[in-house]
Amino acid sequence: MKSILEMIPDINHLSSPLPKINSFKANMKKILKSYFIDLWNTELVKHSDGKLRTYVTFKSVFGREKYLSIIGNFEQRRSLTKLRISSHHLRIESGRYQGTLLNDRTCTRCNSGDVEDEYHFLFQCVKFNDDRNHLFQEITKSCPNFLTLNARDKLIWLMNTEDKSILTAACKFISKNC
Repeated sequence: MKSILEMIPDINHLSSPLPKINSFKANMKKILKSYFIDLWNTELVKHSDGKLRTYVTFKSVFGREKYLSIIGNFEQRRSLTKLRISSHHLRIESGRYQGTLLNDRTCTRCNSGDVEDEYHFLFQCVKFNDDRNHLFQEITKSCPNFLTLNARDKLIWLMNTEDKSILTAACKFISKNC
């Protein structure tokens, strides 16, 4: 146990002799959580130009995502989760594994020449205009100014909403088209 404790930089502030066991557990929990969150933030920054480039756009606080409790349907929840963590079949990811240069991972569903990433899929690809319009109608019921946001802010808003009807509509859009 001592070697684990020595790995954590903030452990030195604990006084000797060790405090009562309950106090020790509480302190250790705080220290470990702080250490883990710092490590998590470091890894986000480290990978923000790669696989996590979209994730870091909307995920800035460590914690359990509320959509996991809001969306009851497992398949719908899984489709949103896969998009959020870039575990999908869009060319931005499939091209990574095939060794395709980033700029050559263009959308094969439309003739735009744009890289097929999460932004393109959710907000630009004309192949999904009808389904996207249905999704956006659902969104504008709760957020009338949604359409005035830029793509980055739309993504942030959509990935952080706690509105069940919007999350359900987004999940349906994603699972049908991605």
